[in-house]
Amino acid sequence: MNELDTLIAATLRSDAEEASARTDTASEARVLATRLDALDARRARWRWGAVAAVAATAVVVASVAVVVTHRATSPVPPAATPTATPSAWSDSAEILGAPQLDVPGWAAGITPLRAPRRFVRWEQSSCTSECVAGSDQKLMLLAPYTRIDAQGTSQGPLSVADYGQLLDELRTNPAVRMTEWHQESTAGAGVANVAEITTTADVTAAMGCEQRADSAGGCRALVRGTRNVVAVVDAGHAPLVVWLSALASTDAAAQDAEMRAVLASLRLTGLPVSCRGLLGPPEKTGCLEDLRTQVAREAVHQAGSDKATHAAYFAAVDPLVTALQDVQGMPAFSYSVETPVADDLSATTPLVTSWTLGATTEKVYVCFRGSAVVVTTTDCR
Repeated sequence: MNELDTLIAATLRSDAEEASARTDTASEARVLATRLDALDARRARWRWGAVAAVAATAVVVASVAVVVTHRATSPVPPAATPTATPSAWSDSAEILGAPQLDVPGWAAGITPLRAPRRFVRWEQSSCTSECVAGSDQKLMLLAPYTRIDAQGTSQGPLSVADYGQLLDELRTNPAVRMTEWHQESTAGAGVANVAEITTTADVTAAMGCEQRADSAGGCRALVRGTRNVVAVVDAGHAPLVVWLSALASTDAAAQDAEMRAVLASLRLTGLPVSCRGLLGPPEKTGCLEDLRTQVAREAVHQAGSDKATHAAYFAAVDPLVTALQDVQGMPAFSYSVETPVADDLSATTPLVTSWTLGATTEKVYVCFRGSAVVVTTTDCR
């Protein structure tokens, strides 16, 4: 395998290791082995998005203008190192997956611009010319839905792997310089795959689109003269993008450190996208699988540095179960705990639960291993 395939294989194994304590490991191990064996033959740059099963289409009208497509590229001083005291953002319901994260210090106090469910942007300045490094920083959250193909036709919805392919195609553009993908950890959103992109020309629709039938001019562009750090996580069989942008002359090390800090705080707290009916019938798009993964991650967060208990599990699962009841067009859904629940929520005895979505019913076991919570279809008792 070449260096890229080695990275892909490492990502698959990393996601599998994270999932091994909370999922149906026997069947998923077979899926992992098959995909690893196929790496040499397939040789694609992006494969980690297709392993969503191992780790665990609605029209949206955008109300925010697209990213500006012109900025000065004259030399400017490097940006100062970002502050180490980020400020929490609590309006996560504005975007699919309800991401929770700490914004950089420069964004503290800035009210972000929002488009319904799929885009949020903090910006120091809306300048389009004579921008000054250190005053032109932007942080964006993007839930891309479609892409524009070579014929100008909108295609989607995008899977995580589809979105990776979209970005990898930028490597053929002579105005674009893009690093190989590397991995960063998150607080509760799985593995983030990260790349740095610089460009000497505007690249229309480079970052994807938010609407079903969009035109290239309505999609998210890369702006000439900028350095962009792009991180992609799986929000439930669909991509969520964390995107930092600043002038190309910015302090690259400081911008990279800023992305690591943002990712280190990133959690997904809402329903997985696969449970929203945006990708197709939830019972066929991995909803129950993604729910298991999300509950396990959120329960760990709820436990903090303490031992995980029933309290942490119920704090993680109850809001998701409630949210599922509010999804329009959702197939019949039910959830129950089959084993008696201890009166004391500090208990760590295993739980047996039942999840039913449409015609699919799964028995899900919940076990407690120190600060970790195992949520799996395999009996872990």
